[in-house]
Amino acid sequence: MQFSSVAPLYMPLSTSKLSSEQLAQYYSALNMTSIVSITDRSGRITYVNKLFEEISGYRRCELLGQSHNVIRHPDMPDEVFRDLWKTIKAKQIWTGLIKNQRKDGNSYYVKTSIIPILTSEGNIKEYLSIRNDVTRIIKARRTIQRQTTDTLTGLPNRVRLLKDLSNGDYQLVALLDVRNFKMLNDYWGVESGNEIIQQLANNISSAAAMIKIRVYAMNGALFALLPEGTISLEDFYQDCQRLRLTLASNPIQLQEHPIDIPVTMAIGYSSKTPLAYAESALQEAKQCYWRDEVPVKDDGSDPADNFHIIEHVRTLLDNDSLKPMLQPVVAAAEPSRVVFYEALARFDSEAETWSPAEVLPLLKRTHYYQKLTVTMMKRALAIAREHHVRVSVNLSIHDILNRETANMLLDMLTTGNGNQIIVELTESEAITDFEPVKAFVERLKNLDVMFAIDDFGNGYSNFAYLTELKPDIIKIDGSIIKNIEHNRHHVQVLKSIIFMASQLGIQTVAEYVESASRLTLLQELDIDMVQGFFIGRPALKPAQF
Repeated sequence: MQFSSVAPLYMPLSTSKLSSEQLAQYYSALNMTSIVSITDRSGRITYVNKLFEEISGYRRCELLGQSHNVIRHPDMPDEVFRDLWKTIKAKQIWTGLIKNQRKDGNSYYVKTSIIPILTSEGNIKEYLSIRNDVTRIIKARRTIQRQTTDTLTGLPNRVRLLKDLSNGDYQLVALLDVRNFKMLNDYWGVESGNEIIQQLANNISSAAAMIKIRVYAMNGALFALLPEGTISLEDFYQDCQRLRLTLASNPIQLQEHPIDIPVTMAIGYSSKTPLAYAESALQEAKQCYWRDEVPVKDDGSDPADNFHIIEHVRTLLDNDSLKPMLQPVVAAAEPSRVVFYEALARFDSEAETWSPAEVLPLLKRTHYYQKLTVTMMKRALAIAREHHVRVSVNLSIHDILNRETANMLLDMLTTGNGNQIIVELTESEAITDFEPVKAFVERLKNLDVMFAIDDFGNGYSNFAYLTELKPDIIKIDGSIIKNIEHNRHHVQVLKSIIFMASQLGIQTVAEYVESASRLTLLQELDIDMVQGFFIGRPALKPAQF
């Protein structure tokens, strides 16, 4: 098998000049990290690598000349493969999750990308399939889902609530319980009692969705409510009151009889244990069930432990005095040539220094986060215009999915010098739906704004980002770059990323370049650009190279 069969895939000029030895190295790296097969135009297998044999249980001689139907799982719908063939026959890359069946009958899941390989005349020659085994991830997710989902209502359960509370910075939790549910259950029977809980869960979920509150089924007829995003105690209290009144005006229908379901609600307000305080408040409320109010219990702590940081940032934003730091990103082959600068938010005060990792999670729970994003874009546009340089600005997935923020940014790029800006997407692993992100990126491209993905290589599904979002630039995850001098596996992974990016016409950036030896190794691997303290530290003005 010669690697040259992959070459016709829109090979850019720089790649076409690669030596056969370099191509062989790229081929070896790809084979080491991914499940690879190649088929002819009719779908007959002409090549499989060792990983394909291992995961499928078939030997190469059993696969060659066969179609991939030999490993097709009966659970896979025909529509998936119709879409697959329609896409690749149109010379487009298809990406998706496929469930396959091993020779021994066991199943496995692969994240798959199928790439049409074209001749120099632009005709399809064959199809290259690159897969990553995600079976453990899929099975783990399903196990977690079973463990964290209430079987009766389909809502997240107490285990999920405790996990969410431990992972987030929640200070408010409400509990809702049906008064004297045991009496209802005894009178109507267990099946009817379950139906009451199911209908109540639906009513609560519908009402809560309108006010952005997450609902959890605890046990019996007890539900927990958790606010989505930052909200004051006063606003959360009003939301809970509205929800209680909505439930009161919508009786449960049981055996064609409307039944009023009286509920008791209580709120826990604490910087550390809001659920415990909600449970305590609920017990007290049950003793006063005739009172139409939602009691609140707290630990007397100040919920604004980080008020000082937020106030400092608010002052910077209100006074229009936030000054971003600029770190150069240079051409790897010519380190004296700056390609662009990354704008980094700086939050230091005269007395204290705070990293973005400390500040940004706090701001994301306030309306100041949007103002910070807009301010950074405004500053980047001004710097690009004044110094005639290209500047990259970090946006999170939350910025893009917030329609108001996204439109404000696009308006600024439209009226300003947007073609000197690079929008750099952080937290890309948080993407659950590509469509709104693709729509945003398309609008960027229409404005001649370049698009980059940060931390590429952190996670199994990153290849989908290349095919779905079509970035101009990828910044390779620091966990890979930091270890290339001592970890051969990371070098092979890096080679694969660089090669696939070059095939798709995407430029690559290596961050964390902190030594001459690391720079030299990256240059040997044909990385396009580099960034790090060895190249240049962040400064208030563009560096003079």
